[in-house]
Amino acid sequence: MAEVHAGVTIYSKNFLLGHVIDGELCGRWRYANFIQRPPAVAFYPGVYSQLEALGVKRYTIRNVDAGTLYTITAERFAAYKYQQDGGAGMQWRCPLVYWDSVPLVAGAAAVLAT
Repeated sequence: MAEVHAGVTIYSKNFLLGHVIDGELCGRWRYANFIQRPPAVAFYPGVYSQLEALGVKRYTIRNVDAGTLYTITAERFAAYKYQQDGGAGMQWRCPLVYWDSVPLVAGAAAVLAT
């Protein structure tokens, strides 16, 4: 069984992806950090391997521009991921249609962005 890590900060090419807390990657990303076509979340293979080694079971990413919260289990991410080079190198991508999403109430996104 994988050891549960708390408070591990994850970076990818000088970009803060988030923090691993109790087996969950918790991130706050701007809209520009999401893959646009198709809308997706992507991780470089080394980062994805690091998340697996840390025993991450859930990814939770807040779009701070829109306020939307996206969540997916590691198992579901693995089932729908595909590898593609979008110009920044090969990445594992999982389209947002496979993520659970919860929009925030109007105005809350402006508070999160500050």
